[in-house]
Amino acid sequence: MALLCSLALVSHSPAVHAEPDPGRQKQRVDAQIEQLREDLHETNADLAEAYIALRTTQSRLPGAQSALTEARAAAGRAETANAMAAQELEVAEANESKAQEDLAATSTEIVESRTEVAQFAAQIYQEQGFGEFDMAMTSTSPQQFADRIALIGTVIDLQSQSMVALATAKASQTAQEDHLSALRADSEKAKRKAEATLAAATRARDRATAAKAALDALAAQQAAQASTVKAKSAAEAASLGQMTAESARLSSVIKA
Repeated sequence: MALLCSLALVSHSPAVHAEPDPGRQKQRVDAQIEQLREDLHETNADLAEAYIALRTTQSRLPGAQSALTEARAAAGRAETANAMAAQELEVAEANESKAQEDLAATSTEIVESRTEVAQFAAQIYQEQGFGEFDMAMTSTSPQQFADRIALIGTVIDLQSQSMVALATAKASQTAQEDHLSALRADSEKAKRKAEATLAAATRARDRATAAKAALDALAAQQAAQASTVKAKSAAEAASLGQMTAESARLSSVIKA
């Protein structure tokens, strides 16, 4: 408003010259000068406030940038941790699956071994008779009887050892499967925690990004406002200079 008033004062200066009485002309010019001084004082106060607001906002920008940088770094670390947790979970699941397959294979071997033992016993019963008495009665010589006893004992010992080994392997694999299942559960827990951390870090980064963008926009708006007020102050100062010069000229005319 003061700027428009200043322009109006400048545009009305020919009317001042048209006034036949230099004294009245000077009175009008001096009144305009007084008004311009008041307007310029207010405008300069507005300009000072605009610069203070701008400087205040600008002083907050480094902190906002620092917070944004840290939030981005934290989000990056969380993304890396989440990727590693996903990889560890994948490995744990694969190990658990392999352990389950091995345990199933061992269980199958135990069943097959038991079946072989049963089949062998049935075969001995059919071919050799039942018990040492039957073998003794069907043997043609003491040596044949001894050989039969030794053969059967050897086969049974080997199969017994195989059964014991398989049972031991199954127990070991069962313990290994339990251990790997526990590791997989831990990996799942770690993955969920990593996902939660990543989500929180992402939200923090988004908030920091929005805060920095808002400050940038505010600083730009305040800078534009300060520039407008500065231009207004310059225009009013120019008008005041013109009116002051006109007042001095009229003083010379009056004194002449």
